Amino acid sequence: MSSIEFPRSSPIQGVFPQPQHQINNREANTRERSPVQNLASVLNQNPQTTTLKWNEKAIRHLDGCEAYLDAKLPNLPIQNKIDKLGRYIEAKFAPLKKFNEWLDSNGEGEWYKKLATFLAKLPARAVRNIVRLLYNIIKAAIYAAVHPAKAAVKLAKLLVELAHALTLPETWSKMGAGMIGASLGQSLVSGNPIPLIAFGIGAAMLIGGLTAGAIKSAVEAEKGNRGRAAMQNLLDQGKQLPEAALTGFCMGLITGGIQRAIQSIQMNTLRFSSIEDAERYAQTFIKQHNLPQYQKIELDPSGRIIIEWKGGDSLGRLSQTHPNWLAPAEEGRGIVDDPLNCRLYLKPHNPSVWADHWVWDGFEGGLKPNYIPKSELGLGSNIFPKLPENAALTNIGPTAGVVATRLK
Repeated sequence: MSSIEFPRSSPIQGVFPQPQHQINNREANTRERSPVQNLASVLNQNPQTTTLKWNEKAIRHLDGCEAYLDAKLPNLPIQNKIDKLGRYIEAKFAPLKKFNEWLDSNGEGEWYKKLATFLAKLPARAVRNIVRLLYNIIKAAIYAAVHPAKAAVKLAKLLVELAHALTLPETWSKMGAGMIGASLGQSLVSGNPIPLIAFGIGAAMLIGGLTAGAIKSAVEAEKGNRGRAAMQNLLDQGKQLPEAALTGFCMGLITGGIQRAIQSIQMNTLRFSSIEDAERYAQTFIKQHNLPQYQKIELDPSGRIIIEWKGGDSLGRLSQTHPNWLAPAEEGRGIVDDPLNCRLYLKPHNPSVWADHWVWDGFEGGLKPNYIPKSELGLGSNIFPKLPENAALTNIGPTAGVVATRLK
């Protein structure tokens, strides 16, 4: 690996001036060190860095790298034009800074007035946080495309700040509150039960952050003020938790809506190519809607799943939960026997039920199927469960002309 040598006219020396003999000694040993060690040695020779925290030192080192890149790799004309456009856009949105300051303030007066202001502004703060997150993601993606070399330094700074933030108890409590809110929001959109794992992890992070923050404040406080310091830390963290939880809840609503839309698209073209995956999906469907165990499942050439119930026991249990599925057709007259079977067709995004009855009209008998459309199945709005993991889906189903069958 080639070493980094800083010329005397380097901007690094302008920021961190050093005596000439130190520069000569460094240049004499530069070939025995890695580029990172050379840069660190230059920056660490500044006496001001000895009082900085580890993350501040790392950021200062990375600032030196960025200054060196600016000197060695000047911007191209197209990069300058894009940067100018970015500064123009930021200038247009500069008035939003005052709006954010107003949004983050809780006003003056008694505590109940501040609380009312806080609760009134809380939804707007959550929306602002989501918009800011999306803006930062787009901005970072554009910056990485325009300045790939500097983007690596920016990413390193972000990782340093992230590592430092993870050492703070309040970071964990806010992440826990956000995870709890996100799990609740996603459950509300999907209609599924609250994901206990995500909820439990969020609760553990929340409790751990609050506990660690209170203990840390008590240890760092003077003797006699430790209890007050711990309570103040809990109060300071508690002020940030509602905003974090509501922001997470809104993010859960958004992600849940996206997942719901993706699932709807998948169900519009649902085709299973494996009887094993079809059976797994049928079992999930049966369990979700509390239906009795079926006697047979088929996968026809179009990829459609057919679930069939036969016999008095399964049909009797089915008649208790969905009696309209087994009702005879109204058309025609004659003697109608009990249903012989009931078949549920899981078509792409359009399930239906057919129940066969033997009808005797006085002259001859025959099967009279009764059709129940999707709107009358009584399965709720969230009919289709989540697709099984690694399910083999295709647009043509199994081999053309072949019907796969699995008996219970």
